[in-house]
Amino acid sequence: MAKLKKIDLDKITGLPNIIALDKKLKERQSLYFDGILYSFKMIESSYQGLINVLSLISENSLNKKELSQDFDIDSWALVYIWSIIDSTHRLRLLLAEAPGVDRKLKFISDFFSQTKNIKDFRDFMQHMNREIGGLIDQKKPLWGSISWIFTKENQYNIFLLHVGSFPGDRSINFPVPTGTKTVSIPIDSINLNLSSHNIEISEIIKSLKIIEDLIKKIDKNPLGYPRGVLFSAKLGLEAKEDSLLTNTPIKDNIPSIGQKPVDPV
Repeated sequence: MAKLKKIDLDKITGLPNIIALDKKLKERQSLYFDGILYSFKMIESSYQGLINVLSLISENSLNKKELSQDFDIDSWALVYIWSIIDSTHRLRLLLAEAPGVDRKLKFISDFFSQTKNIKDFRDFMQHMNREIGGLIDQKKPLWGSISWIFTKENQYNIFLLHVGSFPGDRSINFPVPTGTKTVSIPIDSINLNLSSHNIEISEIIKSLKIIEDLIKKIDKNPLGYPRGVLFSAKLGLEAKEDSLLTNTPIKDNIPSIGQKPVDPV
């Protein structure tokens, strides 16, 4: 493996020098950096989506309003929460192998330490079919349960959502927080309980703060490759109302197809 040469990236990013670059490993580093950067961004985006969904559930519950049947809200909660878990697992793997990233740095080892139980959840989902027997004995839902604290008008409310079928009885033990804790508004203390495993999603998000400087440095694109380049071309097809291929957007919120490549972002 080529020896990594330290480069003073402070002149580029204004941040501490925490990445070593090497021209011989440029393409390899670029792909690892993309994996790290976009895993981080997917976690952030999924968490914001999760906050929005849980806030909607909470507001409607407190106001005794029913959600539209067209909005499969527990599925959306699952999409966001498992995206966070999967992306965090992927982020850990990429950070562990990325050339030029010193895994001995304290903030990186701290991140690994604070997210180490992610693998248990990921492994459970990978082998879900083998876990069903145990869940039957425990009378627990397959996809687990999500709990959170919702704050409104200085009132704290705790919610517990069982996703999918609920084979157990209706006596519920709410996971009430203990000790002294600062609670973020409107949603905090989001926990996923799955079989014998429990993880606080809110703490995963806080652990991301540890590696923010590294992410900012990668986001500055020190290797110089263009990012987010979009190309388009007209298809030589006749657009018909019910055809699978169309040259018009399916929904209004999808950008129209243009003739020129979009500049790198």
